[in-house]
Amino acid sequence: MRYLKCTKKVLDEIGIKSPAAIESRDNATEPLGDWCVNLLRIQRKKCLLIVNEKTLFSILVPELKKAQIQNIAVVFREALFAALIDEEFTAAQAEKILSEYDEIGISKTTDRSVLGSMNDYTFLYKDFIEGDGGFQFCKISALIMQMNRTPMGARKYAYAIDLLKEACKTIA
Repeated sequence: MRYLKCTKKVLDEIGIKSPAAIESRDNATEPLGDWCVNLLRIQRKKCLLIVNEKTLFSILVPELKKAQIQNIAVVFREALFAALIDEEFTAAQAEKILSEYDEIGISKTTDRSVLGSMNDYTFLYKDFIEGDGGFQFCKISALIMQMNRTPMGARKYAYAIDLLKEACKTIA
């Protein structure tokens, strides 16, 4: 089982008081592993920032309603599929990667390094969206691609997209 490791804001929004404890496992055998999720507000709109723990590949899902956020596993799978297609993975490759997430659990965030990177992404996403004049003028898929081509210090200044493609070689 893979996990969406959610911040307290997300857990409160989806109404989970005591998230699942993650059993110990060998993360080295999991190509992509778990994802961290944070709830942001950009221009007074609720957005989910989803970041892969291993690669720091990020996905921003903007302008969500509470009912959508409560169905977080579906939102995650749809957003990941769309991001993979935008990154020129074939539909078959994307489906194979998504099959790793057929069973998704919800737990608390655990990795401070990833949380720090998420704070960096939050600042960058907000800045770019507001700089473009808001959601109505910003192409979110292009922005996600740009962010995943931004080097992150937590991964030795590698590009998240390169790390994702490398990790996905064993899946797709």
